[in-house]
Amino acid sequence: MSSFVAHGSISVKVDGRVLIVEGTGPWNAESLDESGENAKGVLESLKGAPWGVIVVVRGEPIHVPDAAKQLTQIIRDEKRVGRSATALLVEDSDSPRFAKNHIGEIYREAGENFAFFSDFNHAKAWVLDKVKQAELV
Repeated sequence: MSSFVAHGSISVKVDGRVLIVEGTGPWNAESLDESGENAKGVLESLKGAPWGVIVVVRGEPIHVPDAAKQLTQIIRDEKRVGRSATALLVEDSDSPRFAKNHIGEIYREAGENFAFFSDFNHAKAWVLDKVKQAELV
């Protein structure tokens, strides 16, 4: 059992073959554990075919080292069950450049196909295209 309180918030929902994650940071490993438990049913519904992710991050999108390592592994595990791409939007952040570098490093380490967007509709179109491409493979 963890001795730390979860920091940050994360919510998830599904729109077709797209998992939409909205979060306000900073995050620690405990917040990822908590959100992972809450997302299990949603993730189960996506398994079996390619799917994509749109992540909308707000606040200070910083992962403490343990959380960054854990997120890298979560992404790798999800790629094995159909995750094909992630579109990221950084909103309401005092340091968006740092946020993109920090988050980008995590996604690169995980081997994820990802891109940053400033518009949700463009992000969704990109993810849907990547999911469609993965379905053709």
